[in-house]
Parts: sequence; structure tokens; C-alpha cells
Amino acid sequence: MRNIIIDETWSLIVERGFQKFTMQDLAEKLHISKKTIYVLFKNKHQLISEAVSYIIENEMEMTLSCLNQKITYKEKLQAVIHYYYNYRFPKNVLEEMRAHFPHEWGKIERLNQFKITLFKDIYMTGVKEGVFRNDVNPVMIETIIDGTITKLLCTKLLTERDMKLNEALEDLHKILIRGIEKQ
Repeated sequence: MRNIIIDETWSLIVERGFQKFTMQDLAEKLHISKKTIYVLFKNKHQLISEAVSYIIENEMEMTLSCLNQKITYKEKLQAVIHYYYNYRFPKNVLEEMRAHFPHEWGKIERLNQFKITLFKDIYMTGVKEGVFRNDVNPVMIETIIDGTITKLLCTKLLTERDMKLNEALEDLHKILIRGIEKQ
């Protein structure tokens, strides 16, 4: 029941935002009483926190699962970026989280670091295997990814340019892969 509540909570957050969904909305959607929810979660904040953690853990597991497949290093790098947020974090949710839920935003930042570390590790292994150029400083790759992701997530750039996060991430992937790939 706990996971069902968390899944539905996330659906309501995506639909209405963190602050506009209510425990009553959640109870009605699940056809349960609010009391049932409060038996499992002491308050709305705990429920939000667990929902964000659940989505992020799921994102990490999906990425690692993809990387465990027999795919090329290029495909692994693409998986790290492609599965970024698994498109489950719409712009409005990210903006609201950053502005009003700093603890939850910290989880997003940890996810960013997880992805950057994976990307860097795959790149370094690819260099050793002769797949990627060895004259590109991994610190610069990390800086470029971190700076770009931070800019995309922390500003209204996507909204102002009428871009979707997945499109921007796909462009980032193309730029990075072409820059580090051996000719």
C-alpha cells in the first residue's frame, strides 16, 4: 500500500505541483481515508520526501540496469544522459522543488553527481579501451555536464526557449560524444 500511495503522490505532484496537491486529493484518488495515509506517513512533508527519494532511486536503478547490458561505451554514455530523470521531473516540478523544497532539491543534486560520476567512469574506461580520445581532460567533461545540467535545471532557460528537458539533454549528448569520440 505504501508504494501505491507514493506512486499516486508523485502523479499528483506532477499534475498539480507540490504545494497544490492535498492529502484529501490523494485519499479521494486512491479511494481510501486520509487516516490510512497518516498511519503510513506522519505528514505531507514526509510523503513528499519519500516520493522524491523513490523516484530518484528508481532513476538510479534504471540507469544502472541499462549500463549492465552488453552495449557499447557510446551507448552507455547515451544511457546515462538519456535516462536522466527518466522524464519524470517536468520543468515546473523541478522549479518548485528548487524554490520551496531545498532538502528535496539536494536529492536532485546528488542524482546529478551520481550521473556525472558514471559518465566520467565510462569515459575513462572507454579511453583505456581506445574508444574515446585521451586528450580530453575528464575534469572538463565533468564541468561541462554539471554546468549545463545546472543551467538547464536552475533557470527558466527551457521555458524561455520553448525547449523540453529531454531535447536539451539529447543535444548535450550529441555534443559530448562527438567531442570525445575517436575519429
